[in-house]
Amino acid sequence: MISQGLLIGLIKGTGVRVTEKQFPDLHKVIVKQCKALEIRNVPKTYIIESAILNAFATRFAGSNYMILFSELAELILSEDTEKDVVDFVVAHELGHIKRNHITRRLLVYPSMFVPFLPQAYSRACEYTCDSIGCALSPTGAVQGLKMLAAGKKLSKKLNVKAYSEQTQRDEAGFWTWFSEKLSTHPHLSKRITVEMLKADFVATASGKTTYFEEKEKPKTKVSTKESIDDIKKALKPDDFKSDDHDKYLPKG
Repeated sequence: MISQGLLIGLIKGTGVRVTEKQFPDLHKVIVKQCKALEIRNVPKTYIIESAILNAFATRFAGSNYMILFSELAELILSEDTEKDVVDFVVAHELGHIKRNHITRRLLVYPSMFVPFLPQAYSRACEYTCDSIGCALSPTGAVQGLKMLAAGKKLSKKLNVKAYSEQTQRDEAGFWTWFSEKLSTHPHLSKRITVEMLKADFVATASGKTTYFEEKEKPKTKVSTKESIDDIKKALKPDDFKSDDHDKYLPKG
């Protein structure tokens, strides 16, 4: 509790609070996503200086907090970044709050003493939040993860299929497998799934790129063709038996 309190105090004292007056565009996205996920209390969001592409959600003294590292905030808020990517990143972090992952970690604290189990639980939480992000922004999921993997500029030239197969074939091995077992996050190359590619293709083809009514910036022909090619090259029909991402959204 003391270490968590010190962390929150440091964030409040040095971070930049996102409000209607401070980064209003990002604040609107957060409020919009909270409404879609039926999160009644909008979490306090801060941007802190860091050269790492990362973000996290936490909870202290009954309040939820969302922290965006400046490098990631700059990436997703740049003028040439598609808005659906912002929707995905914000929805992913809000997913931790919606699914009470922070509180549940306290309830499963005894598992911390079981080798590999806490990391496995954390990775499962990340997959869940990826699904939540994909449900709210199907076209932002693939592009958002591509940006996390290769940055804003290189992500536009990233071959998704080759990257997804990287750790399954070319870079597979004991150390690749073992490093993930010790990590709280799945390898990024595994997080871009066939389900996401299918959702991206369907959303782009239908013109509904987000969960919300307003139409976002359409995908380019190159990225759309890439999604089509990935789907056509599936090994078998079972590859497309995907989870229904909408199950993570409020009913009605």
